[in-house]
Amino acid sequence: MSALARHLRARVRLFALINAGAVVSWRGGEVLAAHTQGLIAGAGFVLSGIGLALWIVSAIILTGQVLHARKAGAFDLFRESWARQLHRDALVGSAAGAVAGYALALALPGTGAERLTLPVAGAIAGFLAAWVALDVRRDGRG
Repeated sequence: MSALARHLRARVRLFALINAGAVVSWRGGEVLAAHTQGLIAGAGFVLSGIGLALWIVSAIILTGQVLHARKAGAFDLFRESWARQLHRDALVGSAAGAVAGYALALALPGTGAERLTLPVAGAIAGFLAAWVALDVRRDGRG
């Protein structure tokens, strides 16, 4: 693997992890803001805003890195067989994240549409984190 491919894959991994954390903080902050009072609700609102902004920025940069890697011929996250296998294997992490989000949503009092987003946020974060972990293990370096 070329130095460019290693560099681009490392950047894709970094921004995938940032994206996973941003989704969880965005949606978790929304739940905190909706289901708590006082200072914690304010902190949840701030956490949600920071998470949303970070998610938007990291999604744009992640997309740019993937497209740059594809254009440079370093790797293709959509058509190469190792990438498709990685995506299939990372679905286990997605399911685990969805279950964790669902369990957290059940533990919250009351009802609310923002509670329903916790399993989705958990699934997204679980998929991205599992994908990065599997890619690092496949590549043999961090």
